[in-house]
Amino acid sequence: MLEKMRAPSTAMVAAIGVAVLALMLFLVYSQVMALKTARQAVADEQGAYAAARQRLQELILIKDNASVMEEKLRRYEHMLPNTPDENTLIDMLGNYGSASGTKLLSVRFGAREDRGEYTEMPVEIAYEGRYHDLLELLAQLQSGERALRIEAVKIGRGRDDLPRVRVDIDASAFFVPR
Repeated sequence: MLEKMRAPSTAMVAAIGVAVLALMLFLVYSQVMALKTARQAVADEQGAYAAARQRLQELILIKDNASVMEEKLRRYEHMLPNTPDENTLIDMLGNYGSASGTKLLSVRFGAREDRGEYTEMPVEIAYEGRYHDLLELLAQLQSGERALRIEAVKIGRGRDDLPRVRVDIDASAFFVPR
């Protein structure tokens, strides 16, 4: 009788074998899914790392260019001052005339127009000089130290007749009240 208790039946061995096999398959499936999840997490982290590295490179580049950007900011703030600063504008226009070989005849300011973030200040400017000197003057006005928009240029006869000509310029200067 002891022998009968010790010897398991084939059906029981088969059932235990199937249960062990099912358990092993479940464990393998669980491990495969965990591996898949871990690989996805690694891929996500690698993507985040690449994005962070790219952003770091951009920040380093910005840091390296900070002095250039600060200089540009100072220049732009000078181009768009926070007050009308008409006297400085008149001096600048006179200096441009002297540098180009023309003579500043008159400067008249029009009514200011508030444009929201900035104020536009119409200005009528008259110069006299040789035609080529006036072309140089227009180039200086365009690339000068204060932002000017030239709206109209009228060329006429100068006081001393040719080769001197008179140019009347309708322009706008700008300032940003802060």
